[in-house]
Amino acid sequence: MLRDELSLIVAVLNGYPASMARDDALRAVLRVTALAGAQAEPVAWLPIAAAPRDGTNILLRFGSDGVSQGKYVPGTPHPWKFIETNDGITWLVNHSVDGPGGPSHYMPMPDAKPKEKHT
Repeated sequence: MLRDELSLIVAVLNGYPASMARDDALRAVLRVTALAGAQAEPVAWLPIAAAPRDGTNILLRFGSDGVSQGKYVPGTPHPWKFIETNDGITWLVNHSVDGPGGPSHYMPMPDAKPKEKHT
C-alpha cells in the first residue's frame, strides 16, 4: 500500500495528471506521513464556518474536488487568499468571498515535525 501512495505523490510532484483527484493526492500524503511516524492531522473536512480567521495557513476545499492551501485575511471583500493552479503547472495566489462561491470546508495543515519516539 505504501508503494501506491508514494507513486501518487511522485505523480503530483511531476505535474499532477488531470485524471488524478487532488483529494486522493492529499489522502496519500497524509497516509504516508502517518506511516512514516510523523504526526498527521485527522483526515476529515470541517465546515468553513469553524475555520480560523487569524491568518493561520490551512487547507481549503472548494466544492467536491478543489483543494488549496490558503488563509483568511480580514478587511477585504475577498478575504480567503489561496494558492491555485488551473493547468497543473502555473501557481498563483487567488482570492475568494467568504460565503457561497468561496471555500466550503477546511482542514488544518499536517504537522511537518516528526513525532518524538520514546524508548
